[in-house]
Amino acid sequence: MPHIFLHGPVDILKNLDRFLRTATRLLASGGAARQARDNQEEKAMMPQDVQGRARDASRRGIYEIAALLLKQSPRVLRPVTALRNAMRCLGLGLWVGAASTVCAQTWEISDYKPIKQVVIDTNHHRYVAIRHFEKTGVSSYLLVDPQTLKTSIQPASNFDIAKNQDDVLKSSIYARALARTTAPPFPIQNQGLTHAFHSAPHVAYLTIDMCPSSHAFNKDFYERLIAFGAKHHLPMTIDVSGLWIVRHGEEYSWLKKAIAAGQLNVTWVNHAYLHRYLRDAPLERNFLLIPGTDVDSEILEVEKLLIADNQTPSIFFRYPGLVSDPYVVTRTRELGVIPLGADAWLAKGQPIRDGSIVLVHANGNEPAGLELLTDDVLAAHRWRPLNEAITYDPGHSSQDAGFASRSVQSPAE
Repeated sequence: MPHIFLHGPVDILKNLDRFLRTATRLLASGGAARQARDNQEEKAMMPQDVQGRARDASRRGIYEIAALLLKQSPRVLRPVTALRNAMRCLGLGLWVGAASTVCAQTWEISDYKPIKQVVIDTNHHRYVAIRHFEKTGVSSYLLVDPQTLKTSIQPASNFDIAKNQDDVLKSSIYARALARTTAPPFPIQNQGLTHAFHSAPHVAYLTIDMCPSSHAFNKDFYERLIAFGAKHHLPMTIDVSGLWIVRHGEEYSWLKKAIAAGQLNVTWVNHAYLHRYLRDAPLERNFLLIPGTDVDSEILEVEKLLIADNQTPSIFFRYPGLVSDPYVVTRTRELGVIPLGADAWLAKGQPIRDGSIVLVHANGNEPAGLELLTDDVLAAHRWRPLNEAITYDPGHSSQDAGFASRSVQSPAE
């Protein structure tokens, strides 16, 4: 049994937090310390013990205990993370670290289940319910509007089950988009929505990835977007991984405040919970294709994390590394989310064209893409919400009017 030196209640709590922190990072590394060492980014995020520079017997003991969890399923990560966040919320942040934003969660989410059912409200408007769950004891749905692709969270009691299911589940804009973006030939990279279904002059769609990272986020980039958005319409997606939220609580809180203040016009896109990456592994055995990856949990756990924090996940899911295979794509389709690719990954030198899905990283890992997205480049394009990359119909005059506008519009649009 490892030796852990305790000198009182505070020492017990300190050691417990160290253990939980170590366990969280180890479990997130993909289940093997060797893989973590091979991964430059994950290595930087590991405690000193993992890198062979243990400072004291207490830390060595904690690492040995945490290492036992490596034989367990990645599902262990969630209760470990939850316990650590609960400790913070109880006021132990004086020594644990800055209080996690998870403390701000006001909703308890339970019995979270994928469904696919057409429901109808009192105004006879139909939605597709893709998740059913208990939200602090209230039976609730995660809904998608099958024509606009906008999502919402509402009490299940507000809806009845629609008698006619097939027309929405088979022929709506949502159904057709889901089928189109998950269809063969299943390229290993960049499956899904990579370009607008219908292009319009100078129109593009900005997507910002927030993968797990040991670096601080690019706050200056977001501040630049806020300044630009004060004069121009600038919708964007933030494609967030669960671990980025867990590890970067203060930065996530900063983003939420900017969104709530109307400074950033954001759609949350799911970018997987663990978002595992092995530096030297081929794509066929990397990201979501790492053996043992629970694809359903990678998708559903981010949704639960956002909903518990009073945020609404969108209908889109971006594969880590843009990597997938037929099985992953099939699970994506069965869970009812639309895979999001890109055709203008700026750091890779891909140009922005009419209808492009633009990809940058603002998690501190890829500044080259941010440097290319200058204010002049932003001003040269008309940025639209991501759902319109699917729903825009060039033959619809009212939509054309919206696409022609550069004026500041409501973030709620």
